[in-house]
Amino acid sequence: MILKLENITKKYSKVTALDSINTSFETGHIYGLLGRNGAGKSTMIKTITGKIYPSEGRILLDNLDPTMNESAKRNIYSIGEDNPFVSDEKVKKIFKEFAYYTNRNFEDMCALAESFELNINKSWEKQSTGYRTIFKDILALTSPSNFIFFDEPILGLDATHRENFYQLMLEKFSPDKCFVICMLRKTLTLACGMKAAFLYLNN
Repeated sequence: MILKLENITKKYSKVTALDSINTSFETGHIYGLLGRNGAGKSTMIKTITGKIYPSEGRILLDNLDPTMNESAKRNIYSIGEDNPFVSDEKVKKIFKEFAYYTNRNFEDMCALAESFELNINKSWEKQSTGYRTIFKDILALTSPSNFIFFDEPILGLDATHRENFYQLMLEKFSPDKCFVICMLRKTLTLACGMKAAFLYLNN
C-alpha cells in the first residue's frame, strides 16, 4: 500500500505551515519525520489523518481519498500531543473501550503496559508525562491500521523505556505496516539496529 501526498500546502492566515509537500509512504518501511519545532511535522500528520484539511493538494491511499473513503481512513492512525481522553478515566477502562470499538486486543495492550510498568488502574490525569506517552505508544503499537504515525513517541521516557519502545516497535512491525516516527532529531539510528528512511521538514 502507498500513501501519497501531492502538493500539500497548509496556510494559517499569513503563516504557511506546509509548502507544496510531495512525498510518499509505503508499507514495509519505517520512516523518520524530522524537523525543528514549528517545522510542520505535527501539522503534516494531522493533515494526513484528516484532523485538519490542507489549503491545497491532495492525499491518496492507493488512489483513494481517506477523507472521503472510510475504509482508507481506517488504515491510517496517529497519536500525538492531543489528549482526547476523559481525565479521570482509568487506563484499563480506556484500553477496554479501544478494544471494543477499534478491534484491538485488550490482553495485548495490558501485556505491553506491564512491560513498561504502566499502572492501568491509575487514572489518565494522574499519569506522569512519560507514562502518558507510553499509554499513547501502546494504542499506536496495537492499532490494526496499516499506517501508524507516532508524534514524539519518546517524550518523557527514560533510557530503559526508550529502548523498550524501540524493541517493541520492531516486534510489532511487519511487511503490511508502515511506521512514521516524528522527532526533533535523528535518533532513529538506534542501538537496537533499526534502520529508517528520513524525511526532513525545514519550514
